[in-house]
Amino acid sequence: SEEARKKARQREPFDERTTMTTTRAARRRAKTFGRRGMSSSSSSTTCCSIAATTVVVVFTVVAMMTSAAAAFQTTSPSSRRLLLKDGMGGVGDLHLGFSHSGETKPVAQTKLSTGLTVEHIRKIAGKNDAIIVTWANHHYLDFARNWINHVQNRLGLTNFIVGAMDEKMYDSLKEEFRGGVHTWLMGSQGIAKDAVKNDFGWGTRNFHQMGRDKIRLIRDFTRSGVNVLVSDIDVVWLRNPLPFFKRYPKADVLVSSDQLRSETMIESVKQKKFIVDGEGLEFHICHAASNIGIMWFLASRGNQELTTEWVERIEKDDNLWDQSAFNDLKSLNGGCQTQVDGSGVQEAYGDENNKMRVKMGALPVSLFANGHTYYVQRLHERERKNAYAVHATFQYGGTPGKRNRMREANAWMGDDEEYFRGKFMSFTPRVERDFFRNNAESGGFRSSDNSNSTGGSSDSFESSGDEKDKDDMKKVRGGFDIFVERGWPEKDSAFPSIPTKEEKVLTENERLVNFQLAQINEALAIAKHLDRILIMPPILCGIDRVWFPHYGRFPGSHLQLPFICPQDHVINVEQWRNGKFRERSFLMHPQMPQGAVSSDSSARVVVNGRKTNEAFEKSRTIPMEITPSTRHNLDSNTKISLRRCFEHHDAYNNNNNNDA
Repeated sequence: SEEARKKARQREPFDERTTMTTTRAARRRAKTFGRRGMSSSSSSTTCCSIAATTVVVVFTVVAMMTSAAAAFQTTSPSSRRLLLKDGMGGVGDLHLGFSHSGETKPVAQTKLSTGLTVEHIRKIAGKNDAIIVTWANHHYLDFARNWINHVQNRLGLTNFIVGAMDEKMYDSLKEEFRGGVHTWLMGSQGIAKDAVKNDFGWGTRNFHQMGRDKIRLIRDFTRSGVNVLVSDIDVVWLRNPLPFFKRYPKADVLVSSDQLRSETMIESVKQKKFIVDGEGLEFHICHAASNIGIMWFLASRGNQELTTEWVERIEKDDNLWDQSAFNDLKSLNGGCQTQVDGSGVQEAYGDENNKMRVKMGALPVSLFANGHTYYVQRLHERERKNAYAVHATFQYGGTPGKRNRMREANAWMGDDEEYFRGKFMSFTPRVERDFFRNNAESGGFRSSDNSNSTGGSSDSFESSGDEKDKDDMKKVRGGFDIFVERGWPEKDSAFPSIPTKEEKVLTENERLVNFQLAQINEALAIAKHLDRILIMPPILCGIDRVWFPHYGRFPGSHLQLPFICPQDHVINVEQWRNGKFRERSFLMHPQMPQGAVSSDSSARVVVNGRKTNEAFEKSRTIPMEITPSTRHNLDSNTKISLRRCFEHHDAYNNNNNNDA
């Protein structure tokens, strides 16, 4: 009513033109739908269709405006500001979903369940005809900062929006980015108000409720008539992915994968002709579970059906994981048995008559990487590709573990200036030299040093010629071969799962890692005494970390052993969250303030010095490359390169000497 609008203007800023424009737009869309849905049999039928549609629109708009006024009067001032100023309430809109092919499927409701209006979505999408959406609660504010800094500042994209699950998050985004970021108060339908701003914890009830909020959001965006890229907040965007998606106009859905090896050329005869600039989709959508952290949806009828049924399934069963529900729908009624042509796009999501309703593709794991292919295997480097995105999965240590993984890869832009202030300390880590012994009795292993490596130490165990050293050489304690033989390219079936913790491969890995952890403990003590912050060194691991019985690496992965492992593989990062340390790549942080690193602020020390620790003499620095001596036909696939792990670390520059 006019009286309600007057009161509204007195309380909060309100632009009547916005409401008038929205109402006219609703009428136009309704008339357009009436024209597209008309029969051409007679003009009288046409007139009746228009008239009927117009009548429906008039009554609907009047009813919704009445409800809008009532809703406005009953909401708090802050909520009214969200409804009116940002166009997020949607209480006065009629929504019609349009498929990519031009066919129409009406989806009429007073507002989208997530609180957004179709007009707002389309406005943000703009000429791209695509919108990128993520969401977070206040616990993940720094992750949202990192996500935005990459998408907006590094990639230059503006067609994105961030959903705030709680009011504190919404206010923080508005204040920090000063209106430069599209956001809306998304809220949650199943999480209590006091809990929605906290860490949900993987697998908890609130975690699964958050997943349901996510799927409802996806359903609503597929009803908007705009193509949508859905991204979890712990995804780092390194390149603009939209040109990649547009190479596959027939794919209704492109989704990331938990697959641990690349299959973009597994059948090269079929797949080669579909490769563009060396990039293509994975061979089959069902060779591994889909991961719903990165999903591209066309505005198609099939996607509307898919996401609607997705919501229905998870709302009927509180114990059903949203990701499992998607994988079930993907393979429904023969969805995993459809024909493949090598393009990576195949039919999926069958109905009761086994008719497929969408076309789907699996995003390449070297380009849209999961936490194992990127942070552990470094598959993108081995294939010499520039990744588009990396999702923080396959990691340990909860939220601190995710953050630390990104920091180690120089992919984190979520810190404020305080993180770079202080005095820092680093040291060069060492490993026991007998792991590098090159003699027949040990099984043999060579390490490759060159002009770019650290120091001038010998690759083999250095014997002085006395009997003591000769005895040491006879004590065979495994060497690196015990790890190498369990790594890629050996087949998964070559070894059974490690049966007990006394197995030699485990005890050797423990010896390898503990020698390095002892140096870190000593370095932490030195840093505390000097009132400095320790910059963590790289850590060389012999085997992978897996949360179930395994034979040395994740089954199906192409991980070469040994390898430079993430810190969370050997240290409980959650317990270190308040500790004074920085990641190994800290000094090359992309946001490092100019002048923050100086001879005064950053120093290197000797740990396990030659005069104070005999172990120093029987150790050496970690090499840039390890070459197995037990393999023939050596090539780039058999050499284990560690170089890229050290390129951004202060301890491994050309000027370092072996004892530093």
